[in-house]
Amino acid sequence: MDALTRSNLDYYFDLLKNEFEKYNFYGHPEAIYNMDETGMPLEPRPPKVIAKKGQKKVRYKTSGTKAQVTVVGCGSATGQILPPFIIFAAKQINPPQWCTDEVSGTRYAVSDNGWIDQELFQFWLDEHFLSNVTPHRPIVLLLDGHSSHFKPTSIEYAKKKGVVIFCLPPHTTHECQHLDVSLFGSLKARWRNECHKFYCKNPGLVINKFNFCSIFKKAWLLAVIPANLCSGFKTGVFPFNPNAIQPTSKSLYSIKNRCNYYYYHYYYFIGYYYCDIIRYYYYFIIIIILLLLLLFYFKIIVNNNNNNKRMKLNNKKRKEKRKAIVEEKI
Repeated sequence: MDALTRSNLDYYFDLLKNEFEKYNFYGHPEAIYNMDETGMPLEPRPPKVIAKKGQKKVRYKTSGTKAQVTVVGCGSATGQILPPFIIFAAKQINPPQWCTDEVSGTRYAVSDNGWIDQELFQFWLDEHFLSNVTPHRPIVLLLDGHSSHFKPTSIEYAKKKGVVIFCLPPHTTHECQHLDVSLFGSLKARWRNECHKFYCKNPGLVINKFNFCSIFKKAWLLAVIPANLCSGFKTGVFPFNPNAIQPTSKSLYSIKNRCNYYYYHYYYFIGYYYCDIIRYYYYFIIIIILLLLLLFYFKIIVNNNNNNKRMKLNNKKRKEKRKAIVEEKI
C-alpha cells in the first residue's frame, strides 16, 4: 500500500495551508518546528572489513548486545536545533555515570523498553521543548502519527501553551518527515563511524550506557547542523510549496475516504491476504506460474511412481514365467 499519492499530498498541503494562513506562519519560520525520534543501536552495523578473497566467514568485534537508545530530535525551519532528548532502557537514570561528556543541554529519561511513550512525550513537551523554543506564539509542531504523541492531556496542554500540533500524513514520513529526510540518515552514518573508531582505539571495550553520551556527542555535532536542518523543511513546508514532493504511484488509497480503499480490494481464499488489483497484477501471474510448475512437478512424481509399479509387476510376471518353464522341463 502506497500512501504517497497526489490526492493524499494535496489533502495534506491543504490542511497545512489552512493552519499557516490562520496563524500567519508564512512570515514566522522560527515558529515552525519538527519533532521525531530515532533509535541508536549500541551494536551498529559494522563497516567494510578487509579479508582474504573467497573467505566465507569474516568476523568483526562488536558489543554483542541488541539494545538501543532512543534519541528525540527537534528543530525549526530557521535552523534552531534543540538539544537531544535521550531515553535509556532502565528503571531509573544514573546521571553521574551515564551523562559524562554530553551534548550541552541534553535531557534524559528512562522507560522499560527504551522507547518513547505518552508520559515521556508529555515530559518532553513540558520540560524540554517549551523551555528551548522561541518565545513567539503560536508555534506549530509537526510530528508523525505515533500513538505516543497523542495523549488527550498533552494536546490540551499544548493548546494552552500556544502550540499547534500538526500530524504528518501516515506512511509518508520517508518523504514528509523533515528530520528523517535531512538529519537522521547522516546522524546514523556518523554514529557508525564513531563506534568503529571507538572499537579500533579501545580493543576489549564495548559500547554501553556509560560511554554512549561521549561517543554520541561526536556524531551529533558532525551531523546535526543548521544547514542540514533547514534543507529538511524544503519538503514543501518552508518555503511553502505543495509541489515539492512528487507522488510515487497512482495508488487507490486515499486519506479523505479510507472506506474507498477496501472497495478496490479482493479477499482471497488463502488466509486474510488481500491484494490491490492494479499494483499486484504481476504477482498474480507469478503465483499462477508457480502453481502450474508445482502441478507439473507432482505429475512427474506420480508418473514415476506408476512406472516403477509397472516395472515391478512386469519383473514379477517374468520371474513366475521362468519358474513355470523350469518346472515343466524338470
